[in-house]
Amino acid sequence: RLPAKQGVGLARKLAGDIAVVLHRRGEVDSAWMACTDADVQLPPEYLTSLPDNDDDFSAALFPFEHTLEGSVKQQKAMLQYECFLHYYVLGLQAAQSPYAYHSIGSSFAVRMDRYAAVHGFPKKLAAEDFYLLNKLVKQAPLLRLNCSPIRIQGRESMRVPFGTGRAVRDIQSDPGPYRVYHPDVFAGIATWQRAQIAFSNNPSAIDWDTVLKDDTLPNGMLRECLDRQGALKAAHKAAQQASSTQQLRRRLFEWNDAFRTLRLIHELRDSGIASLPLIDALQHAQLISESSSLDAACRSLSMRVHPTELTP
Repeated sequence: RLPAKQGVGLARKLAGDIAVVLHRRGEVDSAWMACTDADVQLPPEYLTSLPDNDDDFSAALFPFEHTLEGSVKQQKAMLQYECFLHYYVLGLQAAQSPYAYHSIGSSFAVRMDRYAAVHGFPKKLAAEDFYLLNKLVKQAPLLRLNCSPIRIQGRESMRVPFGTGRAVRDIQSDPGPYRVYHPDVFAGIATWQRAQIAFSNNPSAIDWDTVLKDDTLPNGMLRECLDRQGALKAAHKAAQQASSTQQLRRRLFEWNDAFRTLRLIHELRDSGIASLPLIDALQHAQLISESSSLDAACRSLSMRVHPTELTP
C-alpha cells in the first residue's frame, strides 16, 4: 500500500517519473505529459491541442466542466462548487495575479523537462496538482488552452481531505447556504499586486501605509495581514539581494505565490471580510445578474475564464 499521507500525490509521481524516463530514453517523442483521471471523458482534440514540442510553456491547462449526477441535491452542490472554482480564478484574474488558474489534476499537461526541474509531483495526500503548478509557473508560462472541455464526473468522494468530491459532499451536509470568499478580498489582492510593483520600482521611497490603502477594506487591515504573513519583511530582504528592478519584481512575485496568495485571502477573511453566500458574492462582484439561474451562472463564469498565457 502507499504510505499514509502520500496517496494521490505519490501515485501521480510514480506515473509521471516513469513517463520522464521513457521520454529521456527516446521511447516517447512528445515533450508533453498529459495528466488526467479515470473519471473523465476526454475531447477528440485532447492531444492535438497541446503546444508544439519547442514551445516554452511549463504546463497547458484544459477547459473543463463537471457532469452532473446523483440526486438533485448533489447536482446543485456540484454546480455550486464549479461556480466557486471559476469565481476564484476570475477574482485573481481581476486582481492581476499571475496565479489566476485552475488547479485540477485531471485537466492539465506538463512539459517533461519542466516537470523534472521541479522534481515532479509532491508526495501529498491532496493538492498535489496545486503545488506542482505553483512551482511550474515560476519556471515558465502556463497556457490555458482553447479546445472542447474535459468532462469530469461530478461525484461525491471521501478519498482525500479536500477537493471536488469532498466539497460536493460537504456542501450537501451543511444546512446553511454555500459560502465563498467575499469579493473584497480580491480587491485586497489587487492592491498588494500594485504595491509590489511600486516597491520594486523604488524600494527606498516606499510608504506602505499609502500604497496599501484600500477603500474597500478597513483601514490598516491589509498591512496587518501582510505583516502577520511576513510579506513586507520578505520584500525588504529581497530588495537587499536583487540587482535590478526586474529581478526584484520577479522575487516578489515568486515569494507571493499561489500558496501565500491563498493564505492572504484567508487572513483577510478571518480578519473580518466575512464570506458570502455564493449567489450574493457573484452578484456583488457583478459577474451575474439577479435573474441568473445556477446553471446559467456556471456557464457564464466558465466563458469568462479566457484562454491565455500566464506568467509572473
